Amino acid sequence: MVGSAQIGQWFELRPTRDSWPGVIFGIDQGEIKFQAVGPAGALPTTSTLNFPMQGLKIEVGERAYTAWAVRNAISAESSYYVKVEGTPGSLIFGPFSENSETEMVVIDLQ
Repeated sequence: MVGSAQIGQWFELRPTRDSWPGVIFGIDQGEIKFQAVGPAGALPTTSTLNFPMQGLKIEVGERAYTAWAVRNAISAESSYYVKVEGTPGSLIFGPFSENSETEMVVIDLQ
């Protein structure tokens, strides 16, 4: 997670090995404001998103998440960046899948 009073709260996601065909990121509270893809380690100055999606509804157990996604390939050298406003209690992320099921990481922040 990257935080700055000037630019807001950003999360950087990427696989540690292999690559993802895209990425899905969701939060249970707050609002996702922006997404980008670029080289790992720093927010990109420009970004081209392949098939960006917003407002996806995902349920994991008893929790409901609002998610955004892109179909850009993400590798260990590239990252997905997402800007979040508010204070999520939990977040989810994982590789994009055309199927209704995919393996997601769930992180409780509270």
